[in-house]
Amino acid sequence: MSRIWTFAFVCAVACTTSGGVILGLGAFANRIGSSGLLDAEGLNIVFDFGFQMLTWMSLVWSALHDSLGPRGCAVLGLMIAAFGNTVIALAVVQEVRNPYAYAVGYGLIGGGGNGPYITAYHFANLFPAKRGLCISILAAAFNVAGYAYLVLNIPRIPLDTFFVAYAVYTSCCCVGVGAIYPDTPYVVGDAPGLRQPRLCPGVGTSNPLRATLSALRIATPELRKWRFWGYCLTFGWAALVGQWGAGAAGSGELSGNVTYLQWFVPVVINATFLLTPLIGSLIDRTGFCIPALLLVASMQLVVALMWAGGAGATWAVPIAVCVLGALAYTIEFAYLTLTFPAQAYPGLLTVTLMVQGVLGFIAWPLLSTGYLFGCNLCSSSFLLLLLPSLPLYAWPLLCHGCVRKDEELLRAAARGFPNHGSAERRASTSTVEVIPAILESNTSK
Repeated sequence: MSRIWTFAFVCAVACTTSGGVILGLGAFANRIGSSGLLDAEGLNIVFDFGFQMLTWMSLVWSALHDSLGPRGCAVLGLMIAAFGNTVIALAVVQEVRNPYAYAVGYGLIGGGGNGPYITAYHFANLFPAKRGLCISILAAAFNVAGYAYLVLNIPRIPLDTFFVAYAVYTSCCCVGVGAIYPDTPYVVGDAPGLRQPRLCPGVGTSNPLRATLSALRIATPELRKWRFWGYCLTFGWAALVGQWGAGAAGSGELSGNVTYLQWFVPVVINATFLLTPLIGSLIDRTGFCIPALLLVASMQLVVALMWAGGAGATWAVPIAVCVLGALAYTIEFAYLTLTFPAQAYPGLLTVTLMVQGVLGFIAWPLLSTGYLFGCNLCSSSFLLLLLPSLPLYAWPLLCHGCVRKDEELLRAAARGFPNHGSAERRASTSTVEVIPAILESNTSK
């Protein structure tokens, strides 16, 4: 199979089964609410609990990456997602009114779907000269998956039938990723192909805990750099603001507008694929300073619009959330992939997801979940989200204030860690081709 068809299959799976499917809450909430199974408070529980499961299960996939390999994580993740669809289908058939039953199923769909998604970014190494573009495409796929639930806006499709069909589809994808995904991540120079599966193909250990500790130990030199923690806290807070904004987008003056809730909110919020290629190109041309500054500014814009209130702000919030999501998830993977040695990637991703989960676990219970637009009673929520974002400007300004700094980081990442074993030296070649042509031309001038 050619690398183009291989990457197309990976993108198709990501667009339809990744954790982003649970972003299409509008149509799902409308159908569940109109059937009388859950009220608004119950739907908030489903959304909040589902996103927490998505975050923490993503951390699990990052930890299991070295011990199970991409193929093992992808297959296991899709099996879990299929089970989550089945749980919701059974809950609908039995007319269950406990929100936690739906929340568990919703979380399993999102968290399981991120198994093949989290372990898919190494496929960008099949295109050495276009790694930034491939990463941005995969980042966009997460939000494209949110369009899957728009099918629920068609009244003739029974809710239980939809989730049963999706469970069957996810199971079929499980067979496909078992054939396409490799046991070990692709590096630059590899060619795609069908390979016989091997049990526990991890590098040096089949114990997930030992593999995680080994990944963290390898990443220790990078964990000591404050630019990583600046990135980590910025992304974690951006993810929290984006999730809160997406969940609260339907609580404004247009909360009774069916067109707004069922179509405008899910379509616009998940339209990040229109922006991520532009962001990837901007990173290639200017480095990370400008995109990171825009990321922090977009957090503040989301909070400011919701605080302002009014019909105009209500229409503008989904657009701002879309911009925030495109910036956050493009930078998340591009920054780790392009500016750190390949050997450190698993450990750094594990820490990043852990910080995201901890921030959400601490802050989410403190945030209001009622009527949020322009409501003085929710000022504490706005201040909680807004004030911590102010010092986050320090990360791009101090660490990425000029293109030359990013050039040095890219070259250092390409060299990798010295004095590592042969397998790790081979992994370090995965970033050899990451220096964009525009940066090289700037250096030569």
